[in-house]
Amino acid sequence: MVRRKFNIIYSNTQKELNISANNLQSTNCNLNPKAIKRLLAQSVDLKGETVVIKLSADIINDDAQLANFAENVYLLTILGINVIIIHDYIQAIDSTLQLLGLSEDLKYKNNITSYRTTQIIEMVLVGHINPKIVSSLCNVGCMAMGISGKSANLIEAKKSGISYSNEETKSKSVIDLQFSTSPAMVNPEILISLEDANLVTVISPVSIGPNNSTCLLDVNITSSVIAASMTAKCLVFLTDFKQNIQFQDHSLSQFKKSYENNQNSCIDQSIVQATDGALNNYVERVRIINSAIPDALIEGLFNNTDNIIEVKL
Repeated sequence: MVRRKFNIIYSNTQKELNISANNLQSTNCNLNPKAIKRLLAQSVDLKGETVVIKLSADIINDDAQLANFAENVYLLTILGINVIIIHDYIQAIDSTLQLLGLSEDLKYKNNITSYRTTQIIEMVLVGHINPKIVSSLCNVGCMAMGISGKSANLIEAKKSGISYSNEETKSKSVIDLQFSTSPAMVNPEILISLEDANLVTVISPVSIGPNNSTCLLDVNITSSVIAASMTAKCLVFLTDFKQNIQFQDHSLSQFKKSYENNQNSCIDQSIVQATDGALNNYVERVRIINSAIPDALIEGLFNNTDNIIEVKL
């Protein structure tokens, strides 16, 4: 485990991190001593800062990947980095909805048209997926707490402006996303309190909407809004690219242009919108990382290697 491998001591006067060679033992993190030294040097810039992470369903659904992710988060916390996680749900709840015969409600990805389906999804997100992530984090030594967008009125939602044409019937009708929404306002007090207590916060993208309704949030946009509200140093999107790409370092305008020209087919529109929103609201940088690579969070946050896209304003 990471805590067995790393014996890190902070020097308040010199702001240095020392590591004991005797603790360089086998771990779930595939980092060699050279990579560790580079990590320690690079992490000084993030010490005491907030990093917001969008956790993909690909990692949640794979126990080995989730355990590795938890090890990576633990390493960030002992480096003095504040971590907030917003977890995905679309793929993660498919099996549950299929079991209940409700999979048709996700035909258009974010199309949640039934109040009954919304209730079930909230139950799965808050009662199963969130605790699963929290348990994985606590198992490696993290102090973690799970909340939802409803907790302490963390997130208030508005009706989504996104819609999808019905391609199956080839009609011009548009599917109305009745229960799928976008965050309108974030009340970060609870996040600040949890951060002050050195807790890793895991957020389920569920919130209160108009007329006290339960709403499901776009996880990418939610991650962006949370990052902006906490003035995060970095916003990380962990997502499966389904292909290998070379390292890309873009300005925001270059990144948006590459998406418009279909040069980044592995990135969806909501990530582009979320990146735009974060960088224009005081988040310093955004890193989009292929979740399939080993130690994706650590490698993607600190290294400029393949399968990583960095975007700055």
